Amino acid sequence: MLYTSGTTGRPKGVVLAQRSLCANAWSMAQNFGLAGTTQFAVLPLYHAHAFGFGLMTALTTGGHLVFADRFDPFAWAEIIRTREVAITSVVPTLLPALLQVKITSERVPTLRAIMVSSAPLGVDLARDFETRTKIPLVQGWGLSEYTNFACCMAPDEDPAVRDRLMFGLDVPSVGSPLDGTEVRVVDAANAEVAAGTRGELCIRGHSTMLTYLEDPEATARTIDADRWLHSGDEGYCLEIAGKRRFFISGRIKEIIIRGGDKHSPIALERAILAAIPELLGKLAILGFPHDVHGEEIGAYVEADVDSPELRARLTEAVGAMTAEQRPKIILFGADPIPRTHTGKVQRRKLVEKFAAYAACRGATRIV
Repeated sequence: MLYTSGTTGRPKGVVLAQRSLCANAWSMAQNFGLAGTTQFAVLPLYHAHAFGFGLMTALTTGGHLVFADRFDPFAWAEIIRTREVAITSVVPTLLPALLQVKITSERVPTLRAIMVSSAPLGVDLARDFETRTKIPLVQGWGLSEYTNFACCMAPDEDPAVRDRLMFGLDVPSVGSPLDGTEVRVVDAANAEVAAGTRGELCIRGHSTMLTYLEDPEATARTIDADRWLHSGDEGYCLEIAGKRRFFISGRIKEIIIRGGDKHSPIALERAILAAIPELLGKLAILGFPHDVHGEEIGAYVEADVDSPELRARLTEAVGAMTAEQRPKIILFGADPIPRTHTGKVQRRKLVEKFAAYAACRGATRIV
């Protein structure tokens, strides 16, 4: 099976074995106790989340999948109620829309939990949603290179433990490794780190991709000699209630995930530089934490090139990009763009400059 990533600047796609697809679906079915269960999918089937967790778990367990071609918050509760849906899945950016239409557990009495993944979930949004709706959220984590999911919280977790995992730390937990999957956290030297120490999350198990499509070099960089798949995600592990629980704190790789959509910062920079080439070396695109989208796209420009004319050209260049690709905050700063000794931009060091814009909405702002 071929799954294309569709992300500029990444390999063309991943090649998966059929057994990996079935094994990943089986492990998620075990985690959720699915057996002839009715599920509801509101994401497009070309998205791994809906395809792997929705369609494949239904097929492998003899379940029933209710499918909608688009997300409609006004019809969401009625579909779940009339079809007696037990499990559904969404990306975090859809949760505010459900709050706006005043969804509550009383309106969806058969719903056991909502699976949330594909983009960062903030503690405040998760707490607000559960407090107002009384519907439990279950967060999972994975990547296309591992077919779909590697870790997931369990819907039948002890309530006290679950509250700590969801709301007691800096980010909600993505749970424990699924059956047949190993996860560990390593440092730059590929050595496993102690509990609570941040590093790169690596995965090994039955759902590892065969290869990147037509890119053996990228495959070799991603899967090491011991078959550990390097995710590029930063996180840590804690032992809580007798289980290893994992938490995602950021990304070592630079791909920006905004509302489940992935964007290459280099590709976005190139789009702007094509219109304003004199910004070469003065512009850096990055992702910063956002209350709704998990991450939002920001642009940092060194202030020594600032002028009314440049701001007008930036507005025009950004306006020519698709709505999903546009930086929402363009920040002029006095500090030079941080770089390594080899000249590589250290984007993560710029993130704190965008902390005041975690709730930004609307059109692009130049500040």
